[in-house]
Amino acid sequence: MDRALYEVFANVEDDVSYYRGVLTAKPEPFERVKTRARMPVGQRSAIAYVDRAGVLHLPFDEAVEIARMFCAAEPAVVLADIEATEREWARLGCDLRVTKGGA
Repeated sequence: MDRALYEVFANVEDDVSYYRGVLTAKPEPFERVKTRARMPVGQRSAIAYVDRAGVLHLPFDEAVEIARMFCAAEPAVVLADIEATEREWARLGCDLRVTKGGA
């Protein structure tokens, strides 16, 4: 789940950073991302906070919800990078099938 969140927020391209379960950015980029995700702006988790530098920190559960809603609203933004990786692996001859016993 953590890796999926890294991928989503890396592809948002709006100065929003996800690291070790915490989503951080200045308040304005968060508002833009939430608007793009078709979420209400201005509502935050009770444990979200703004530090002395003016950076907003959102907890894991809110990061998951924003990522989920963003992927539903703009799937092409996130899928483009994933599909490019799959094409590259296919070009290199990697076996993309998942087997029952693991590897």
